[in-house]
Amino acid sequence: MSIRRGAVAGASAATAWLLAEPVIRKFTRLPYGDARLLGRLVAPHGPWRILGAGIHVVNGVAFGIAFTALGRGGVRDGVVAAPTSSC
Repeated sequence: MSIRRGAVAGASAATAWLLAEPVIRKFTRLPYGDARLLGRLVAPHGPWRILGAGIHVVNGVAFGIAFTALGRGGVRDGVVAAPTSSC
């Protein structure tokens, strides 16, 4: 897999997670959210939603590039490795 494909895959996965989070929060009843955590860290009283989402997607791109550079690939391996990006 090329570095570009890894970056696109990482951005796509991060975006999909951002879109799925509200549904997951309804079922878990937890206030936690990646965009909220990241955004409020950077702009606690400003436009934290858009900044948090942007940071999250950039993190996904970085993860996709690193994942590809390490010679990994595929949906299964990506799903298994993704939790390491939150550590």
